[in-house]
Amino acid sequence: MRVFSKQSISTVSVRIIVMFSGIISSIITAHALGPAGRGELIAITTFGLSVANFANLGFPSSNTYYVSSDINLLTPIFFNSAFISIGGGLLAFVLTLLLYYPEGHFFFLKSIYMFFFVATTMMASFSSNILVSINKIKQYNYLDLLQNISVIFFYILGFFLKLSSAYFLIFGLIGTSIGSIFGIINLNKLLVSKNLRFNLGLFKKSFRYAFKVFITTFVAFFIARGNIFLLQKTHTISEIGYFSIALQLYDAIVIIPSAIGLLLFPQLIKSSGSQRHSNMIKVLKQVALVMFILCLGAFFSIPFLIPLVFGDSFHPSIIIAQLLLPAAFFIGLMGVVSQYLASIGYPIGQVIIWLIAFIIWVILSSLFVPQSGAKGTAIVLTIVNFLTFLLLFILSYKKKRENERAK
Repeated sequence: MRVFSKQSISTVSVRIIVMFSGIISSIITAHALGPAGRGELIAITTFGLSVANFANLGFPSSNTYYVSSDINLLTPIFFNSAFISIGGGLLAFVLTLLLYYPEGHFFFLKSIYMFFFVATTMMASFSSNILVSINKIKQYNYLDLLQNISVIFFYILGFFLKLSSAYFLIFGLIGTSIGSIFGIINLNKLLVSKNLRFNLGLFKKSFRYAFKVFITTFVAFFIARGNIFLLQKTHTISEIGYFSIALQLYDAIVIIPSAIGLLLFPQLIKSSGSQRHSNMIKVLKQVALVMFILCLGAFFSIPFLIPLVFGDSFHPSIIIAQLLLPAAFFIGLMGVVSQYLASIGYPIGQVIIWLIAFIIWVILSSLFVPQSGAKGTAIVLTIVNFLTFLLLFILSYKKKRENERAK
């Protein structure tokens, strides 16, 4: 199993385009809104993404697992995903009402926005995973491209019209809506039945696997994004703006191993038990080399690139971005090992490791972030990602030996 197969090359190429799209989006919003406006934009979208990651209950990965195992489950899984997405939107609507009610007359509009943002974000995610599980890689890539390119187009429009952060939030919603609609159209062609109904039996069957994924993915997301809320409480909104630029570069680097891991998952499910671990190790070595080259290049480029493309006002982002690079390296490796563990049924040990990581993150964040701000956040993320990768790698070998003894 190779990273650089025909499908993976095309997917990685798209991820590189998406990576640059994210950077371009950051450049536009940084110049259009400044550190404070950029910080406000990130704070609101982080809230929406947090709700979406909480409300999906781990079903994106569960959907990939079950559809890869049995294509006949595609139709009921698709409809269940639609209902879960609407449920996530309703949850976001209620939470926004509760949180923004004291702020004046526009809290209801914020709630409506958050409903559509979360619902479309979730449906786009569900659609992406299902497309990968049925080997519709081209459509998966198109979905991602449409989301990102459309956002850039509207961001450029907002920049020249000198619009406020509220409009940039709407542009983000347009992007997720386009991705969601594209995924629905493509999957609708493959549905055996058009009878929209919720399959409770399948939901219950999938939930045990999905809930383990939910715990780990939500914890992983919150470890990466949760300190934005702590920074909001203990530092200025500009500090979030500085951190957001560094985090954007972190996300850009992580895009490539994330895409490889997503493609790897269905292949591991279909592999025989004896081949799974060896295939994972081969991919892990290749991903490690790619990540090392990317991170090394980024380390020396960041001091020149950030002032050049984002402006001198974002100079504090340089050291934060450099401190985040080891965290990006380990999260890239972690994704490959995690896909292997997910392919063998998502062992409970994987969940326990992420809960341990969360506890370590909480302790270290409470110690470093209030005093050191965004730089402390970067250091904490690196430590937590390294320890999590190490524990997951040890668990993968333990499961391999258990499988060999069982034979």
